[in-house]
Amino acid sequence: MTLADLTKASYNVIDLFPPQRVTGSDQGIAMHPSRTFGLQLLFFLAVLYATFIGGSFYTDFWLPLRVFHHLVIGAGLLAWLVYRLRCGAELPRTPLDAPILAYLVVLFVTALFGLHPRFSLEQLWTPFTWALLFYFLVDLGRRGYNRFVLHALYMSAAVVCLVSGVELASWYFGWPLLPQFVQGWPAIGSGQLIPPTLHRLSLALNGATPLSAYMALLIPPALAILVTTPMRDSRWAMALWLIAALGVEVLSMSRGGILALSVSLPLMALTFWWARRSAVVDAERRGDAMPLHSSGKRFTGRRWLLLGVALAAAALIGTTLVPLWWQHTFDGRAGSTNFRVTLWQVALRTFQEDPLTGVGPYNYGRSLLRRNDASLPRRQIMTAHNWYLNSAAETGVMGLAAGSWLLGSIGLALHRRWREARTLPQRVRIGAVGAALMGFAAQNLVDTFTATPVVLSVLILMAFALTVSPQPTMERAPTPMRHILPKWLNLARLAVWVALGAVILYTLGLLWWNRAQYSFQRSVQLFRAGRWEEAAAAAAHARHMDAAMTLYTFQLAHILSAAGAQADVSDASSLDSQAAALYRAALSGEPVLGRQSANLAATLWRQGDREGALRALQAAVAADPDPILAVNLGFFYQQVGDLARAIDYYGRALAFAPELAASQFWEADATRWGHWAEIVHRAEQMLPAHLLPAQWRLQLALARQEWDVVKEHATALLDDPSFSCLARSALARAHLAQGELADALQMAEQAVRADAACGSAYLLRGQVHLARGEESAAERDWRIALFLGQSRAAYHLGRLDEARGNRGAAIRWYRYALPVTALPTDVEVVLYNRHATFELLPPLFHIGVGPEEAAPYWALGELYQAQSDYAAARQVYQLLLIQDPFLSEARRRLEALEGM
Repeated sequence: MTLADLTKASYNVIDLFPPQRVTGSDQGIAMHPSRTFGLQLLFFLAVLYATFIGGSFYTDFWLPLRVFHHLVIGAGLLAWLVYRLRCGAELPRTPLDAPILAYLVVLFVTALFGLHPRFSLEQLWTPFTWALLFYFLVDLGRRGYNRFVLHALYMSAAVVCLVSGVELASWYFGWPLLPQFVQGWPAIGSGQLIPPTLHRLSLALNGATPLSAYMALLIPPALAILVTTPMRDSRWAMALWLIAALGVEVLSMSRGGILALSVSLPLMALTFWWARRSAVVDAERRGDAMPLHSSGKRFTGRRWLLLGVALAAAALIGTTLVPLWWQHTFDGRAGSTNFRVTLWQVALRTFQEDPLTGVGPYNYGRSLLRRNDASLPRRQIMTAHNWYLNSAAETGVMGLAAGSWLLGSIGLALHRRWREARTLPQRVRIGAVGAALMGFAAQNLVDTFTATPVVLSVLILMAFALTVSPQPTMERAPTPMRHILPKWLNLARLAVWVALGAVILYTLGLLWWNRAQYSFQRSVQLFRAGRWEEAAAAAAHARHMDAAMTLYTFQLAHILSAAGAQADVSDASSLDSQAAALYRAALSGEPVLGRQSANLAATLWRQGDREGALRALQAAVAADPDPILAVNLGFFYQQVGDLARAIDYYGRALAFAPELAASQFWEADATRWGHWAEIVHRAEQMLPAHLLPAQWRLQLALARQEWDVVKEHATALLDDPSFSCLARSALARAHLAQGELADALQMAEQAVRADAACGSAYLLRGQVHLARGEESAAERDWRIALFLGQSRAAYHLGRLDEARGNRGAAIRWYRYALPVTALPTDVEVVLYNRHATFELLPPLFHIGVGPEEAAPYWALGELYQAQSDYAAARQVYQLLLIQDPFLSEARRRLEALEGM
């Protein structure tokens, strides 16, 4: 089937949804839909924008697009409401009017009594516009545009499938769609088509779980179209889409998506059976037949052959891929399950603490962070991963009551429409929508879906199901007051006026807040350019425009403290005092401890307030599990002579991050190094529950490159299947370091046989091959390791290219291999729905770069020096010192470059 056939078939699909007769107040303003290409393109582009851009990650965090989105949505809703008023119409009446209004009122009331009314009110723009969008879709449905909207939805879903297909192909063939796609499988698979691992699709909707929810919602209605349309091209089109959608659903590897389909598909089958049973009874009473559709053709031998071939191919692929898919989807996911259970427990606790109004809409993440408990999930957790518990925590009993009313009303309305439908295809389609929504409700037991593509799909399906009846009964009879009150005071039209005023006020408010956000972003850019005085002025302006957004106060404090840390600033003491005052003010308004309180500690330490600095950093360590903060607190205690507490916090850091032992920080001070055994012993007493003692000791020995100890602890883990890759790779690494090539090769091959996806085993086997002079075999193993996610393999590939004289390729490999410690967004995304990075300020520091992590830096810097590009080499070494200032070799190399 060609693309033209698919396009034609998709237009045939929309013929299933004929224009509806308009009643009531809309009768005089009905527009007649046209099949023009331009009209369909308009709907398609609108849905496509909402699917990929509008209300997505991009409009949340890229300011120009954010402003554009607010203007587009505000202007569009404003134009529609003004049009309704000019035509003398009210909002379309639906069975959901009262529960929708009640739910919106509850959201705004609980926002005012929540933890952060300013943030909640900004975020409530989204559900408010969703409510108006639902009425807009109902209006379109009653005017006969259901078919165009539904067609646009499935065409956009086809684009989602296409993007996911390109993502999968890019991963498989090594096309550079994403930075990590640098090596394809066919070039290294030696004829084996299926790689030892699978890629989890997520690109299209910026996450695997939203992608799975989106597909799970659309699959049941697509099945309904498939079994009810009488047009062969339509059935082919939907069959092809369903194949692609099921593939995307499977490769999203979401257990929630499987849960949704396991609920929706049986329910759809049940409604199909019941609808057909009812139709058969009615047909028998009339004395005629009522088939779903009539193709006019019987299954020929060729069709049976094609069906058999398809089933055989599916069985062959299934036997190969199902074990891999099962392993990635269900095996090893205990951590994810425990994580959700913890969030649910916190949600219940939050509800118990404020049962009436909760903590306010969109404030669950804030309430979680304000507990300042390092044992709880912290970064980028915005919801409780359960919509019902999340609603209880955020809106209390009021929200639960309003939400239950809304959900119950949706169910009753769909049931009423199903009973009113006169034809079997209509009942099947309405039943499919109901089943899809039930599956979505089930998936919200394990997640909270507020992504625009998912919610838009829900709204479109609901509007379609509520307007599919050939005899609409939505409009109520005019009230007597309509003839008494002036037209502009008509109660039915008052809702339009209220919505119009809310849209105008909301849009203006959002633009004002966006202007403050622009000043904040300008402050960040100026600060990075070293123009701290202008940066401080811009941050102060943002703070003046939006005083309730404590992010801007933190930004101003950060700029002043960083300026005060510079040795060449004459009024450092004054700047530090201003910064400390701003930090305290911001933390009193947003008492989320961690990186900000750590920078307050740094500021106080520079002022000479050792006691205040220790208290602030202790609070940060108690709230934030980042082991670097514990290292710094141990360092502070060591500076004030409290060695016992220093050992405690050093041990805590190593307990949670044994890889930090690779740093030269420990040897840099004789006192610290002299107590190394005590630090390790203290760490062993504080191990987290997810780390076995033998596993932790092995990781510590690997970081310290103590190869005899590595062999001892790796051997102890050999019999545990869950540590097969780690233990055998560690043994291979130890044998290689000690020159035992045969043993190293044997252990690496055992690791590959035990786990074909063990990337570290291929990495080490490649090193063994190179040591034995087998360059081509080494290159192939390193490329396999790279395909399996071992970025360190790029360093070895760079060494090969450099030895071959291909310096350009070597530089690209070295850059890819750099283990850069990215500045974390930390908690700002949760607290403010904005990206912000606040690095640790002096005298705080990072550590953790060992010899293996530093190797690509040395190689890249040396290559730049060989090309006389001393400025680039200097940047490489400076970047290394930012990540670990205790690397003496980096300092030595920078000193050697002085004057060049």
